Amino acid sequence: LIGVGALIAALVGLSFAQSDTAFVLMGVLLGISGPLCGPMAGSAVISRWLTATPGRALGIAALGTSVGGFVVPRGLGLAIEAGAWRDGLRGLAVVVAVVAIPLLLLRFWDSPEDRGLTAEPAPTGAAGPAMGDEPALSSREILKRLDFWLFTTGLSLFLACYMGTVANLGKYFSDAGLTAADAGSLMSYVA
Repeated sequence: LIGVGALIAALVGLSFAQSDTAFVLMGVLLGISGPLCGPMAGSAVISRWLTATPGRALGIAALGTSVGGFVVPRGLGLAIEAGAWRDGLRGLAVVVAVVAIPLLLLRFWDSPEDRGLTAEPAPTGAAGPAMGDEPALSSREILKRLDFWLFTTGLSLFLACYMGTVANLGKYFSDAGLTAADAGSLMSYVA
């Protein structure tokens, strides 16, 4: 709920920002909202609820990021084209508030135990150890593992390249003479 609140506040704050400082502060708030309500937080909750089929559940959940990445740039591109980018950000904040807050309050629980429930049972006849049968590694043990650092380094490099590209596509498309709406449409295909 804190992450969604930070996201809504950042979108509304950006829509009213009049100075570079305000933009930077809202950008920081937007950056804070990502880890609190983004894929990492959702993945942690999904893995606690759906212990037998976490891969399928995470794959379905990941579709939301792609759908949002396809829809949001198009919508904001149209708002920019209409000269109403500030209204577009406020509208996005309203959509987030109307959709996410009720879901979080009424249907989103950190773990099944929070509601006196049990996690998804393993399918009958499943081969191999069930998730959770092995002792969990401590943070210190994870940080000592080479496979953790190889994965983290590779993912970080990929995300740095991807986000660096996405962050500059709007300016590139603008310099190429595309309208904001067309640029938003093209950017949505990168999602």
